[in-house]
Amino acid sequence: MTTGDLFRDFSTRKLTQLAERIDACLDRLNDDQIWARASENENAVGNLVLHLIGNTGQWIVSAVGGTDDIRQRDEEFNARGGVSKAELKARLAARIAEVNAVIASVSDARLAEQVHVQRYETKSVHRSV
Repeated sequence: MTTGDLFRDFSTRKLTQLAERIDACLDRLNDDQIWARASENENAVGNLVLHLIGNTGQWIVSAVGGTDDIRQRDEEFNARGGVSKAELKARLAARIAEVNAVIASVSDARLAEQVHVQRYETKSVHRSV
């Protein structure tokens, strides 16, 4: 097993585990609680989940996987509801599956390449994953 294989295996297992933890946390909340804000300049749990979905898509699916970046970052934070818990969980599960597929397919050579995300330069793909 190569270092790249170890990285890919660990990364996909860890992302899946962390997504399962987020699901468990969402299960403890109802839709109103997911979108509750203590004040207008704070984010709701729902905004943070949307942000995670957007961020992993931009950094891993687009930058590492080489697809077009179609992220709508402002919409992640401007949302004030309208997405149910079930929909948030489904979107997160779909994104994690997509991210894991990209990570699993990244070659050892690609892991050593530089990528540019949000105008930030990383030294290699594995640092942005």
